[in-house]
Amino acid sequence: MSKSLIRKRPDSPHWQAYFTVKIPNRSPIRVRRSTGFAEEEKAKAVAARWYNEILNGELWQQKPEITIDAASARYLLEVAEHLSSAETIEYHLSHFTRIFGKATLLSQLTDSMISNYVAQRRREKGRSGNLISPLTINRELKTLQSFVNTVKEKWEYSVANVNYKKHRLAEPDLRTRWLTTKEAKKLVDCSPEHLKGIILCALYTGMRRANITSLRWGNIDLENKEVHLKVKDLRPGGKNLTLPIVTEFYEYLTKHRPENAKDEDYVFTYLGKPVKDIKKSFKTALKEAKIKDFRFHDLRHTAATWMVNAGVPLDLVQEVLGHADIKTTRRYAHRKTSERRKAMLAALKMGK
Repeated sequence: MSKSLIRKRPDSPHWQAYFTVKIPNRSPIRVRRSTGFAEEEKAKAVAARWYNEILNGELWQQKPEITIDAASARYLLEVAEHLSSAETIEYHLSHFTRIFGKATLLSQLTDSMISNYVAQRRREKGRSGNLISPLTINRELKTLQSFVNTVKEKWEYSVANVNYKKHRLAEPDLRTRWLTTKEAKKLVDCSPEHLKGIILCALYTGMRRANITSLRWGNIDLENKEVHLKVKDLRPGGKNLTLPIVTEFYEYLTKHRPENAKDEDYVFTYLGKPVKDIKKSFKTALKEAKIKDFRFHDLRHTAATWMVNAGVPLDLVQEVLGHADIKTTRRYAHRKTSERRKAMLAALKMGK
């Protein structure tokens, strides 16, 4: 055996078995896999044993290989397409193929490559123009792990064993910014008419901006004072959610619903067109109301906090917000300092 059966990848400490065995009357068997050894002589011995096993007709079970590009395309069609998070998954996969390389085999991924991926993403800016946050990178790693596990367990391709957990970044504490009822009223009063309803909807339903701006009159049941919609969920197509319409929001809807409104018509419009971009008008309203360091998504935080401070059980807040995991709800719900003080005083009294 004159030719070498191994090669060294620059991004891996281990030698890789890299050879093809030609066997009469059957297709050649190609081997591309790690030997598990950094020592060259040990790696040569392992590769030679594998070569001879194949040559002598012994059982050799090597799973087929697949590139990141091919696996991504299949994953989008067979898995992501049926999830409400399809757009996000596609966005994540585009970064994997760009940074790892389209032709890279999933069996060639290494911890070193994952580390380089994280380092590169931390230097890049997102669609908002800000540097990619640790939270976003951790979500991408979670997508990568789910993606690779599907390729391995469901499709039975060869993939590398990578410790994804050790690459996760420390995440900063979640923002605790929310409005008092007085601040919220001032924000609504300072908003243009087309924005008022959107803010009221966010405050009194806790809905996400995308769900609010895509609301149609067919989602609104004024007779029973309910909103019916689909929200993000692990199950295909999302989850059905029904929310009550409280008095403040009900009054706005009844006042602004056109007499000839059709089910397919959008609820929130401006000059006859659906409202999609509220960034500029929301920023102006915040300035007028003298509210600083506040984002639209913080209205959702506000809704959760108001419910918790009113004594609404956390599992019910979870239902209203449409969270699959109550851990997520806990991160949104922030009690007032006065509420925590009352709880501590009550505990002290019980201890006496």
